[in-house]
Formats: sequence, structure tokens, C-alpha cells
Amino acid sequence: MSLTTPYAPLTPEKIKTSKGKRAVPKSMKPGEFLKFEWPDEQHWELVAATPVLRPSADFRHQSLTGRLLCEWIKWCDINQDYGVVAGMGLLLEKAESILCPDLLVYAKSDLKAQKSGPLNLLPKVVIEVLSRESATLDHGPKRDIYAFIGVPEYWIVDPVSGGLTIYANPKEGEYTQLPADVSGFVRSPLLVRRLRILIDSGDSRILFQ
Repeated sequence: MSLTTPYAPLTPEKIKTSKGKRAVPKSMKPGEFLKFEWPDEQHWELVAATPVLRPSADFRHQSLTGRLLCEWIKWCDINQDYGVVAGMGLLLEKAESILCPDLLVYAKSDLKAQKSGPLNLLPKVVIEVLSRESATLDHGPKRDIYAFIGVPEYWIVDPVSGGLTIYANPKEGEYTQLPADVSGFVRSPLLVRRLRILIDSGDSRILFQ
């Protein structure tokens, strides 16, 4: 696929493998990416056929991701047709991508055919928690990819400011950004609730209406 938002990743030209240093291909197919020997200490994604090194998550990122995961687990316990997973690979053949979102919510009925490897399904919600290095990627190419394949709801959450952006209603590869009210609450179509993220002294809380 061709990206709507231009993106020039800062990707190492070479990586260490068991056979010595090896050049990182500029372009790969998903099957090639899965067979490639990536360093265990690094996290790579395939973004529209381009290998991209993911930044390491800091404490604020992990803390907010954990809180969001807890809330979604509670919701999935009530709405048992759904499940949520954290940090799992997502195979998107149509978009020539293998992404690893912070959280994804899926319909359990879509998981029945899954055997191994990255998930091969269309999530109901994808959530990315920003880091300084990933902001351009999350707001640009990943948004384009999720809209292109038709993910119904895409959240971008800022662990520093508490900003919450929810994109929904993908049509012809484009999302609509859902508006926030004067208090900063945004309504999630799947949750059918309004929420906002509050950051206080570096700690995060999720408020609902």
C-alpha cells in the first residue's frame, strides 16, 4: 500500500545476528519479515513493507498501558464476546504490515482460526500509547494503515499530557477524528462511554462519564 502520510523512519542500516552483522532490507514482504533474524533485544515492525525499529517504552508509557489494559479487561469480563491483548504482533497482509500495537481488542469469534504467530484478524479497537520517538509513526503511517484495512476504532494516547485521540468510521482509507467536549472527554463507539486521561504528578488515571 502507499501511505497517505509521508514517513522516513530512522532505521539502522545493519543489525547483529548469529552470523554477524547483516544489512536491514529497505523493503520486505510479511513472510520475509517473519523469517528474518531480528535481534532478541530489539522490537521491529513492518510498516507498509518497510522495517521499522520500535523505541523502548519508558515508565509512563508502561504505566498508562497497564491502566488501560485493566479497564479493557473489566469491560471484556462483562462483554464476553470480546478479548484484549497487549503487545502482540498483528499480521496485516493487505497493508504489507506486521504491527505490534500496545493494546488491541478483538472479537473472540475471529480468533477461532488462529493457530500460531502474529494475530491474523481485524481488531475492533487498536490502542497506541505514544512515546517521543513514535509520535510521527502513530499519528501518520499507522493511522493510515488501520484506516486502510478498516479497523473501526483507533486510539492514540499521550502519557505525558493525557491527550486522547480517537479515530473512527474508516471510509475509503480515511478516519474521522471524534470530537472531545470542553472537559476533554471523548466518546468511544465500542465502549459506548465518554472518557479522558488524567495525568497527576506523573501518574495516570482514566475517568469515565
